[in-house]
Amino acid sequence: MGLIEENPLSIFVKPFIIFKKELHSLRRADELPAAIVVFDIDGLKLINDVLGYAAGDRLIEAFNEILKNSFRTGDVVARIGEDEFAVIMRGCEEKHVDSAINRVMKKIEEFNSENEDLYLSVSVGYAVKRSLDQDPFKVFNEATCHMYSNKLLKRQAIKNAIASLITKKLNELWAMRENRINRLLKLAEAFGEKLGLSQEEKEKIYLLCQYHDIGTIALPRDLLHKGGRLAQEERKMWQKHCTIGYKLAIAVPKISCIADLILSHHEHYDGSGYPMKLKGKEIPYLARAFAIIEAYEAMTRKRPYRQPLKHEEAIMELKRLAGSQFDPNLVMAFCEMGKII
Repeated sequence: MGLIEENPLSIFVKPFIIFKKELHSLRRADELPAAIVVFDIDGLKLINDVLGYAAGDRLIEAFNEILKNSFRTGDVVARIGEDEFAVIMRGCEEKHVDSAINRVMKKIEEFNSENEDLYLSVSVGYAVKRSLDQDPFKVFNEATCHMYSNKLLKRQAIKNAIASLITKKLNELWAMRENRINRLLKLAEAFGEKLGLSQEEKEKIYLLCQYHDIGTIALPRDLLHKGGRLAQEERKMWQKHCTIGYKLAIAVPKISCIADLILSHHEHYDGSGYPMKLKGKEIPYLARAFAIIEAYEAMTRKRPYRQPLKHEEAIMELKRLAGSQFDPNLVMAFCEMGKII
């Protein structure tokens, strides 16, 4: 059987239980040689964590279609795990397997060129059963081992590619919020001088001004653009952005140094914040300082649903929340600076 150009209607991605039955039945001489090919979608957990499960589902569906369009009518294509797929190719030589894999990789390249907001990459391995004496399940295990060897070789390249995708989304986020970020940076510069921060600490708080809410790139768009109070379920979803942002920051070398600050910038001094209910000095110093900067900027910025507070009104609100939401000593230092923006 030769490789096909388009997907035949007879090919469907089958569940693992069907794959096991097909594997078990691979015991006839006229079916040999038979190849077992194993694919694993690279970085799917990271994509789910930082871009959301909808993005991960798009990758799975895309690869599902690619496989269906890349193998022969009689080949068994199956999804055998969350991010793993396998194919049984009866009556074929290695050149046929290589040709099919090349077809898959070409279609992946096409997908990536047409979908700049996502990145699809797979690791692959295969093994061939040539004699009736070979246990098909051992051949499957051999193919799986080859796939993991391939994944190990590609690990850093995969991380770099996903980091590049995330960085692009961060830049888009920065562009959308440039005015707000510039206001935060002005406050951070003045407050950093007031507190006598080291150059390293200043650079971290500047990064935090730019990327503190990067976790929001994985949240629903309608939630991001909603004004006013959030419903309870919406608030729970919103609060996930700190944890998502932490995972995302770890994956991007440029901002990995502020991952802990991204995670903790919504903690409250009295322990009533989120996500970890940290209290007092359990909260990183720079996160405590940034919380004051962010709150002041938000209070003095015009919103679609309310007018901005005057400087004096915002200062009064910070003082009211000193000791509960904010570090009282840092609030005192901030209030001594005078109006900055």
